[in-house]
Parts: sequence; C-alpha cells; structure tokens
Amino acid sequence: MCKLTPLHIFLTILLLLTGASICTSQNALKEAYLETWLQESKKASNQGKHKRSLLYSDSALSFLDQLDHQDQYQLFFYRGKSLRYLDQNIKAIQAFTQGLDKASTHDEEARAYFELGELYFEEKSLDIALQKYEEALKLYLESDQEKEVRKAQFKTGIVHSQLRQHEEAISLFETVLSKGKDDLVQCALCHDELGKIYYHEAAFDSSIVHFEEANNIYRQLNFTSSLANNLGEMALIEGMRDNHSAAIAHLNEAAELNLKNKDQQGAALAYTNLSRSYAALKEWRNAVRMQRKALEHMPTGQVDQIAHLQIDLAKLLEKSGEMGAAELAYYDAFTYAKHHGLSKLMEKSLRYELEFLEKKGNLPGALLALKKADSLAQINAQHQISALKRSLNEQKISTETYLRESSDTRTKDENSSDRQFWNIIVIGIVCFVIIIGLLYREFSQKQKLSKVLEWKVYKRTRELRKANKELNTYIYKSSHDLRTPLTSIKSLLRLLDKEDHNAVSKKYLGLINSCSEQMDGILVNLSRAVDYKKVDVKIEQIDFNKLKFDLEHKELMGRDELQLTWEIQELVPFYSDFKLLKVILNRTIANAIDYRKGTPEDFCKVSIYTDEQGATLKIEDNGLGIPEKVRDRVFDMFVKGTNKSKGAGLGLYLVKIASEKLRGKINLESYPNKGATLIFRLPNLEETKD
Repeated sequence: MCKLTPLHIFLTILLLLTGASICTSQNALKEAYLETWLQESKKASNQGKHKRSLLYSDSALSFLDQLDHQDQYQLFFYRGKSLRYLDQNIKAIQAFTQGLDKASTHDEEARAYFELGELYFEEKSLDIALQKYEEALKLYLESDQEKEVRKAQFKTGIVHSQLRQHEEAISLFETVLSKGKDDLVQCALCHDELGKIYYHEAAFDSSIVHFEEANNIYRQLNFTSSLANNLGEMALIEGMRDNHSAAIAHLNEAAELNLKNKDQQGAALAYTNLSRSYAALKEWRNAVRMQRKALEHMPTGQVDQIAHLQIDLAKLLEKSGEMGAAELAYYDAFTYAKHHGLSKLMEKSLRYELEFLEKKGNLPGALLALKKADSLAQINAQHQISALKRSLNEQKISTETYLRESSDTRTKDENSSDRQFWNIIVIGIVCFVIIIGLLYREFSQKQKLSKVLEWKVYKRTRELRKANKELNTYIYKSSHDLRTPLTSIKSLLRLLDKEDHNAVSKKYLGLINSCSEQMDGILVNLSRAVDYKKVDVKIEQIDFNKLKFDLEHKELMGRDELQLTWEIQELVPFYSDFKLLKVILNRTIANAIDYRKGTPEDFCKVSIYTDEQGATLKIEDNGLGIPEKVRDRVFDMFVKGTNKSKGAGLGLYLVKIASEKLRGKINLESYPNKGATLIFRLPNLEETKD
C-alpha cells in the first residue's frame, strides 16, 4: 500500500479548493445572467418593446429551476404581457396560468387573474373572462386595494353588459361611481356604459342623463374626441324621440369638435346627420346647406360616400324648390359616379333624375334617363340576350334553307301521270302512318321512363332528406355529447393546475388546456351550424342603426385594432331576421379584424343600402385577403381562407347558412394582401310577413 506523503496531501487540498472556486464562479455567472435577463425583460416590456422582452424571458426560461418563486412569477408575468401584445393569445394564457401557480401574494394572483380575464375577453370567451375578473375582484377586495377593486368591477360590469345581464352590470357601474368620484376618467367611462345599457333597454331619458354626465367630464378634461362621439349618440336618441331641435344642437357641437380635431370624416358625418334632422323638420334650405358642408369636408378618398352625398343633395334641392340647381346636381352626381366607375350609383342617380324629369314635365329627358338606367341595370344580361338573338337568327336561316330546298326538289313532271300521283299519295300515307306509330311508341316509352325516373328521384330525394336530417341530428348530438367529456377534461385540468408540477408537465398541461378550449369552440360552432339550419326566420322591420350599435358596443366591444366605418342608406323599410343579419355582419367584420395586416392604415368599411328590391350589405377591408386556390371553397365547412387562421374554418360557413336562410346571394372579391370585399344581396321579406 502506498503511503501518503505531505506533498500528496497538499496537492489534494489544492485541487479541491480550485474545483470549488470554479463551481462558485460559474454559479455566480449564472445568477448574474439571470438577474440581467429578468431586469431587461421587465424594462423592455414597460417600454413597449415586446419582442425584445420575449427574447430575454425565453433566455431566462432555460434556468427556471434556479430562480426563486417571486422571480419565476415575474418571468411568466412579463412573458405573458409580451405575448399578448404580439397577438399570441394562447401562449399568453399559458404564461399567465403558469405565473398564477408561482404567485406568492394575493396581489400577484389578482394581477394574473386580471390579465387572464383580459385575454379571454379579447377571445370573446365571455363566461371564462367573467370568471377570471371575479377571481381578481375577490382577491383585490381581500387585499383592500381600492383602485384595483374599481378597475376589476368596471371590467366585470362590461362583461355582464355584453352578456346582457344588465342588472348586474348597472349595479357594478353604480358601485364604481359611488366609490371613485375622484377618478374622473373612470366615472366618465361608467356613465358611458350606463348610457348604452339604458339605450339598449329603450330607457332613453336615463340614457340621456348618463351621456350628459359623461359629456360634462369630457368637457372638463378636454377629451374632445370622446365628447364628439357621445354627442352623435345623443343626437341619434333625440332623433328617435322626434326631438330634432335637440339633435341639431348636439350635432352642431359635434361638428365643431371634429373640425377642431381635424377629423374631416367625422365632421362630414355630423353635417350629414344635421341635414337629415333639418329634412325631418322640412327646413329644406338648412338641410341643403348642411349637405353641402358635408360634401366640403368629406375626404376625397371616400368616393362612394361622396357620390351618395351628391345624390342626396340633388334630392334636397328638388324638395327646396331649386329645380335648376337640382338638375345640375343630378348631372354632377352621375358624372362623378361615371368618372370613378361606380355603375350602381350611376344607375341610382339616373333613377332619381328620371323621377325628377317626370315631375318637371321633361318627358324626352326622362325617356333618355330611363334608357340609360335600364342599360346599366341589364349590362350583366347583355351577353345572354346576344346569344339568344344569334340562336334565333340561326334558326331562321335553317328554316329558310329547308323551304328553299323543298321547293327545288319538286318533280317538274308530277302531273304527267295519275298513277305516279297516286303512288306518291299512298307512299306518303304509309310513311305518315309509320311515323305516327314510331312517335307514339317513342312517346309511350318516354312517358314510362319519365314516371320511373320521377319515382327514383322522389325516392332518392326522400332518402337524401332523411340522411341529411340524421346527419344534422348526429352532428348536433355529437357536439353536445362530446362537450360533456370535454367539460370533464377541462375540470380535471383546473384541478391539476392546483397541484405541484415541474416545468415540463406544466407546459404540456397548458397546451392540453388550450387545445381543449379550441375543441370546445369547434363543437359550439358545429351546434350553431345545425341550429341556424333549423331556426325559423323571424321577420321584423330592421333598424340598421340599432344593429350597428349592438355590434360596436357588444359583439365587437374592445376590438379597435382597425378603423371601422359605417355607411347606412335606408330608402325604404327593410324586413328580415335581426339575429341572422347580426350573424352575417359580426362574422365578416370579425374576419376583417382577425386577418388584418397590423398597420395603422387597416380599415373595414361596412356599407348598407336598402331599396325596393331589398338590401345590399357590403363589407370591405384591406387585410391579408384570400388566396385564389381556396376562394371558391371558402364558404364550405372546415375550409380556411389563410394559413394564419386560428379557427376551424366554420366562420364563413355560418355566414353562408344565415344568408341562405334569408334567401340572399353572396359575391366575394379578394386578392392576396389586397383585402377582401363581401357583398350580400338580401330580398325584402315584407311580402312573406304574417
């Protein structure tokens, strides 16, 4: 056995000390990196540099086990905020859920629950959002944070309002008002929401009171844009109550504020509504003056709206008795529409000019306008008319050729012999009898075949109807039956979330949770597809302004990622199903928001026109568009318009079902990266109304 010498002992001690020093320096280096990454992630998130914040948080995740509990919570919290602002909501939900498990105080838990509520609210999962907001509210109440309590109460009230639980929403907003009188901005927002709720319940007096309270605060804070919007809402209410004088006062103030804010389009809209209010009072000269101001301030890029304003100006000039100016305005409207290639508005202006010329007694001019309008209306059928004319000409040429050839083949000496004459007669009779027999036989066979085919078609149709009914029943029951175990899975996941897990298992639990939520959305949409097919159309007179209000302040609440503009022209009353119309507009506008480019120029324009034939709904955006290879199939079930789609391809399928229930027709125009235009032509269902 080797004997240890003092030299051996010295070298061993030196080696151990060197290894310990290296390990200590490595641990210190890791801790320094982690501290730097956490601080940089927090700093970048607060500065709005979310991609940079996400990069630092991803770097820190590789050393997650070496962080203490509080640092782990901060890591997941700032990671979730960055993912939310980068429109990666599913990953953000996972991050906040993981952060919730790492929370060590009521304040941290409440912040995580609140952020989860915001995300589910953006995803339109209102029931889950309400649950998260209420959890946050409960924790804030326990920690006695008055400001955060009011914030959570306000958000909870908005969700109750969108779920049409108005009593709960009113109670929460009034609580916020009673406890947060010093927070003027929050008070104004509460009054705004209360005004909208009372408007929805047709309690116009209460609605006006709350809008006025909000306006007083907006004036005090010099929030001119919000004040102008509120004045427009109040003018709408006053117009519905036939209080046009008050509506005019509100609209005048709104127009001045929009001009002060250099919002030309907002000012033009206010002047347009002023013109309508004066027209309701039959003050035609003031109506003309306001219409001209609207034309003056409307941006030049809004060609459709400018053309409509010109047509309306001509009608107002006619009613005011300025016939010469009216005739010139009709001509200007037609010329403008022609210059910009607006064929429908060209026809519309000609129709109004026709009525004007008839009243004026200028029958030649009226006849010329009628011919032009009919030519524009029938331009799509012109090719069919030309084809029919060509077919008629060909048939005429063939008939003349046959007659000419028959005349030329006559025998020149047919009267030379009686025998030949009678032979021809006999042969002709025999041939005639044979032809009649063959025709009768053919007719009998076709009649039998027709009956057989009719029976087969009837039998096959009955089988298809039965199969279709069974398929719808299967889809409906399957979607409901599948949701039962899916609900159990989601409940189990919530229970699992409360247990202790390592980072990997938590990651996969988060992925399972997001997939179950996505599956739940697919099953709900499948159930809705079956429900829409079976629903009875409820015919009522449609108030498109109310439809617009419901969409903006309920279904699309909080989705202001792009500029949403409306243009509504109701020339005649329109009757249809209010809920199915809301499905069509909500789904198409939501698609425009979901598939936008993410630039400040993103817009969605909704145009609604009603006339004697029905209503035309046009939804136009400048988003990502639809590739040509799926354009013809985009309304089919489970077909996605773009690879960036987060859904299952059922949105436009539901729109198609709703349109078919209303006996409408759909036209789609779209090109990649140039946006999409959806046009719905819906008939007026007034004639079928009970």
